[in-house]
Amino acid sequence: MATKMNPPLLRYGWGNFRPRYLQFMNNCKCFLLFATAFSISQGMTVGGITSTVLTTIEKRFQFTSKETGFIAASNDISAILLTFIVSYCGGYGNKSRWLGYGALITGIGCLLHALPHVIIGRYQPEADHGTSTGQRQLLCHTNTTNTTSGLESSQCLSKYAENWYYLMIFSVAQMVMGAGTSPLYSLAPAYIDENVHPKSCPVYFGVFFAAAIVGPGLGFLVGGAMLSNYVDLEMPKGFHITPRDTRWIGAWWLGYVIGGSLLVLTSVALSGFPRHLPGAKERREKLLKESAIPLNDQNIKETIKSIIPATVQLLKNPVFVFNALALSATTFGSAGVGPFIVKFLYLKFNLSLAIAGLAIGVAVIPGAGVGVFLGGLLVRRFKLKEALFMAAKWCLIIKVVTMLTSFIWLIPGCDEVQLAGIVKPYWDSTIRDDSLISTCNKNCSCPLTLIRPVCGSDKLTYFSPCFAGCTLSAPNGVYSGCSCVSPPFNVSVPMASRGLCDRGSGCKNHIAFLVAVLLLLLTGLILSVPNKTVVLRSVPDNIRSYALGFQFVFQRTLGFIPGPILYGWLFDTRCLVWAENCGRRGNCQFYDVPSLSFGIMLVTGTFHVLAVLFYFISFWYCRKRTALDEAKSSRKSVENGKELNDQDSSL
Repeated sequence: MATKMNPPLLRYGWGNFRPRYLQFMNNCKCFLLFATAFSISQGMTVGGITSTVLTTIEKRFQFTSKETGFIAASNDISAILLTFIVSYCGGYGNKSRWLGYGALITGIGCLLHALPHVIIGRYQPEADHGTSTGQRQLLCHTNTTNTTSGLESSQCLSKYAENWYYLMIFSVAQMVMGAGTSPLYSLAPAYIDENVHPKSCPVYFGVFFAAAIVGPGLGFLVGGAMLSNYVDLEMPKGFHITPRDTRWIGAWWLGYVIGGSLLVLTSVALSGFPRHLPGAKERREKLLKESAIPLNDQNIKETIKSIIPATVQLLKNPVFVFNALALSATTFGSAGVGPFIVKFLYLKFNLSLAIAGLAIGVAVIPGAGVGVFLGGLLVRRFKLKEALFMAAKWCLIIKVVTMLTSFIWLIPGCDEVQLAGIVKPYWDSTIRDDSLISTCNKNCSCPLTLIRPVCGSDKLTYFSPCFAGCTLSAPNGVYSGCSCVSPPFNVSVPMASRGLCDRGSGCKNHIAFLVAVLLLLLTGLILSVPNKTVVLRSVPDNIRSYALGFQFVFQRTLGFIPGPILYGWLFDTRCLVWAENCGRRGNCQFYDVPSLSFGIMLVTGTFHVLAVLFYFISFWYCRKRTALDEAKSSRKSVENGKELNDQDSSL
């Protein structure tokens, strides 16, 4: 009966199409379902899949780590520009409809992100043996008259010479996805907050933010599974390579097509909810009269002109500002290293990119999901009028604990690759180190375009058979006549075999690293719900949506954008050997992994310390504010008591 009596504007549907049989969806539980679907799909594609496939994109399109870091950061450029307007205007409109538009735009961005796969054409790996040009470049031909640049001239006719074009497409696609995501983390929590009783909100927030973190974890799993498939889904005839082969390129684009399609469908469901769910407006007015939640700021109206006084109001609120700065410092580390976590596993623990993506997904989903949900249960235990103080207190306590997790990057991994000429000198070297060229291969005209590491019988790794001085190859991946390989006593002809040399037992430590990541996420993401509780309970009721959006602007400007770029630069500065393509530098082929691990630990630890400092300042101002509120309440009680006494005396 209640559903039948609801006026049209409070019914579920689109325009004049609001049939009775759809009204079972007109409640906050169904809204939460579709909001979490948006959050999971967006997190899966923009977060997890992007982080998993960035290294493959880097390899396929010959980008540097700094360029792939820029791709990851582009998502937040458009979001910063739009979040101000979307969170403010959407806060006074139909929030769910804004979310529906956002999901549609994000889906279009995902489909656009897969476009370079169509443009670049089919991928043709080089053969291991035969008479192809690529195979001739793999071997040492001392009598050839070609120089390295001459051998590479045909390569320069490839689409790699215009990789800026693909960089632009990827960046624009990320910007479109960022524009679509801009209402998600400001309007969805605000819609929940105004349609659910405050005592139940923490549980709803726990589910929503758990989905926001589970999404990237699911993306790692999906991305890893996609990378297990060949990029064109069907290999060229005569090729049977595996994901462990250096020539392998996985189907990086497929996850974007799946995620984009899901987002377009979700947008339809979200756009059908009314501005207020039945009974929510009356409950909100009652709570405001009881002062159970912050009152409205009467100086801020529902006009675009009021965005300036609303911004000033937030910037003058130290509890809000330092809470946002603490979240931004935390985000700098997590968003910075996130796009490269799969690459880190690949480099340090010698996992394939597909397996590394799956492994990170297995760690992220339970760690992050359980962590956020526990944060919701924690806040639910707070008394309504003490929620702000207790949330700020627990933010500080939990952040101090998670600060210790900075050392997980120092967990020992595989032994460093003993790369001839860079890490270890050639056995007959008369040329200085830090060069792949030696007297044994200087006449081979070896290109840096083709990386095909081989393990010599002297247990050194060589960049390719050509740099090992090998002149003959066999179908089983064994090369012979290798003049740069120091011959062992029991072998007459120096040889090399395909792949890196054994890197020791430390590669098995990836399990310990993944357990540490799980614990890091479990403890760190308990903060999610307390952090949002501080925002919602420290600002006037009528600018809650804008406050969440403004906090997200802080987070994106100071965390999501500079973080990936700085960590990409950090990876590039630890590069030992760069590929060369068409006379320009390509992607990095070998890294100084021990130095890289220490650099990540140092940067991450620094921003953890900053986050602790900011959470402490936010808590200190919160405690001061709580003391003032208690004093005002006591003074008011005394005044009310005096009035009652005066009335009794007059009687």
